[in-house]
Amino acid sequence: MKRICAFVVCFIILFCCTGCGFIRVVPDADTIGQSKAFEKDGIKLLLTDAYEEQVSERGFYGYYVAEFGAVMVERIRHSESSEYDGMTLEEFAERYKNDNGHAKTALQYEDGLVYYPKEEGNRTYYTFFYSGSDSFWTVQLACYTTDLIVLKDTIMLFAAAVEVE
Repeated sequence: MKRICAFVVCFIILFCCTGCGFIRVVPDADTIGQSKAFEKDGIKLLLTDAYEEQVSERGFYGYYVAEFGAVMVERIRHSESSEYDGMTLEEFAERYKNDNGHAKTALQYEDGLVYYPKEEGNRTYYTFFYSGSDSFWTVQLACYTTDLIVLKDTIMLFAAAVEVE
């Protein structure tokens, strides 16, 4: 009888923890999904069909959410400030990073991408920078830090596929 009670208690605890999001399954190829393009005026993203576009409460130009991560897009038009005139992508990235409290984080350069990673709480964010004809763009890709080992290559592929006008 004690074994049955112990089993029932363990099952209830497991059920409660899973229902509350304490136990998560690491994303696999099926969870990540198949390639899917998302377009907004001036930018094209190649994500997967696991992502859904949502309205951002924080004012992002684009906001896409999947079970395993999120993508936030910002558009900063050159016309917003005369300081952007003649600014290089690296100068913009440094200013953006400093303005957002990440001054000590070094920019990284890989395969033509300019970005920096940061970890906050249980999530890791990769902020990538792009320069278009009339705007600077940031594309921030986020996932749970525990999933980064599985998702880092996918994040880099998503970033490399970004197209801006």
